[in-house]
Amino acid sequence: MVRNCRSVTETQEFAAELADSVPAGHVIALLGIIGSGKTTFAQGFASGLGIREHVGSPTFKLVSEYAGSPHNLYHVDCYRLQHADDFFNIGGERYLAPEHAVTLIEWADIISEVLPQETIIIKFHRSKAEPEPRTITVEGWDLNECSPAPGSGNIIHDLWCSHDQGAELPGAQRRRNAKEACRDPAFLCEVCH
Repeated sequence: MVRNCRSVTETQEFAAELADSVPAGHVIALLGIIGSGKTTFAQGFASGLGIREHVGSPTFKLVSEYAGSPHNLYHVDCYRLQHADDFFNIGGERYLAPEHAVTLIEWADIISEVLPQETIIIKFHRSKAEPEPRTITVEGWDLNECSPAPGSGNIIHDLWCSHDQGAELPGAQRRRNAKEACRDPAFLCEVCH
């Protein structure tokens, strides 16, 4: 998915829209040069989770954690890290498998070798000729479907609708969990629906 945003406000609105569709447990890699809109996007994403605190780039403290609804936000900035070992030295494994949260990672290319396979990748591009507009490319997530992009497998279905894998939860509980994870039950398979 590609979105062209003509202003800071449009970038933040798009991020808030995305925040409303991505359930807890996901990692989002934010890639782009300095000033391309990564932190602006993080501010909008936080707003979409109902977070009213000021959200800035955690360049020097490396990680900021925010309480939101329906889940929390971990905002990581890898700019000052040299490699993945530095990330693990700050407890990075917690942010790669977030419980009750989504993790946004700025400069995620520095730790690309340890990112989960299902990481959502968001790339930011700006034109040298025009300073305001941004082209934002989202890979691994389909906003319109409230699910991973076609071809990447349906993570939500695999997590919650694993009836064919002998899941321990009764169908009603799986459906309840899935609906909490993704406010659109349309992704549920015919057996679980």
